[in-house]
Amino acid sequence: MRKMIVLVGVSVLAGCGQSGSDGPQETAAASRFVGAWHLARFTRTAADGTITYPYGDPPGGQIMYTSSGQMSAQLMRPVDGLSGSAADGEASDQTQFFAYWGAYDVDETAGTVTHDVEGSGSRSWVGSRRVRAFRFEGEDRLILSPTDGADPSVVSELTWVRVPN
Repeated sequence: MRKMIVLVGVSVLAGCGQSGSDGPQETAAASRFVGAWHLARFTRTAADGTITYPYGDPPGGQIMYTSSGQMSAQLMRPVDGLSGSAADGEASDQTQFFAYWGAYDVDETAGTVTHDVEGSGSRSWVGSRRVRAFRFEGEDRLILSPTDGADPSVVSELTWVRVPN
């Protein structure tokens, strides 16, 4: 009986040690994500070639990826100064700043990173999976392009530059 209890205990402990889907896949691409990144550019390009800058030019923002499979992102339109009443400022703040966080997973074969949103400034994002096509330009530039946009004729591209250690 004692041997059976020990075997069951060892089996349970071995199962707890498995990584499963709790963190990013340990691939070369996944390890390149780890760190802090500054948002250098965010563009939306329409089918007719028109380019817009949803968070200004240049935008404000940061995205962070941890080695344990967590991420967070913040985007904002830089503030030029104070104007308008307090109520106007509060409403404006809500439309000029966006943040979310959660787990992430890299699919190197598909060239995508998926953000599993646990919390967000937008309730509709909570519990969603946000898939982004990715590519690296050198060691310090990461380009993300959402694949789940409402309008497939519009291509969004976020250019992130690694924050030096």
